[in-house]
Amino acid sequence: MNCAPKLAMAIAGIALLSPLQASSEAFGECAHQTNLDKKIASCNQASKLTSYPSILQWVYRELARAHRERGEVEKAIVNYAQSLAAEEHDVIRKELQELNLITHVSRAQSVQPIPAPAGVWGDYVTVVTMAPDGSWGVATELTVGRAIVGAIRRCRAMTRAELGCGSQYSAIRDGWIVAYRCGDTNIITAVRALADAVRAAHERESELRAFYVPNLPPCRQVLTVDPRGEVTAIESPHFGSAVTD
Repeated sequence: MNCAPKLAMAIAGIALLSPLQASSEAFGECAHQTNLDKKIASCNQASKLTSYPSILQWVYRELARAHRERGEVEKAIVNYAQSLAAEEHDVIRKELQELNLITHVSRAQSVQPIPAPAGVWGDYVTVVTMAPDGSWGVATELTVGRAIVGAIRRCRAMTRAELGCGSQYSAIRDGWIVAYRCGDTNIITAVRALADAVRAAHERESELRAFYVPNLPPCRQVLTVDPRGEVTAIESPHFGSAVTD
């Protein structure tokens, strides 16, 4: 019996399945990979494997969040823009606006960071980042990119999670930052005056209760950072000991 036709069909089937398998692996790694280098490589590959707007929106969103997690603000902004170009989405638009705001702060104007030298601290930008589990980091640098990287590094020294320290942060030059923890929800506000920062946090809490999380647990202030980037108040026994460089 001649098996050549069957063997040829099997080989052809494998040839067809191999690209599908590679495509599936790329999308799977883009979605679930916790190693940021591998995640970014997989998402870049996945972006070349589809032309569907809704899928491209998701792929570029994952790329943007991965770059944001690494403190690569400009790359994150580019990928957020590509995600929105593929398909508009309110959540992605909001994340892009938040990054643009942080970038604007740096251009216009550790757990325990190294404060800027006295007399020149008005030239520095301070970033506070918080992970979903409540871990946080603070850094003060001349550029927002370096401050984000430093804050994320200090946050990661506090948490066991691979991802999350770049998921939420706020930045300001010559101002105050306060952070609140409401159950599993974080609130970070950055304003020139301390009273205004606290007021903004309370307004955000009220907004969350009124429109998004009606059963939001009571909020407690866990962190206050002054205009020099120094942590002046910590109310967080859950977080453990301070980490310094």
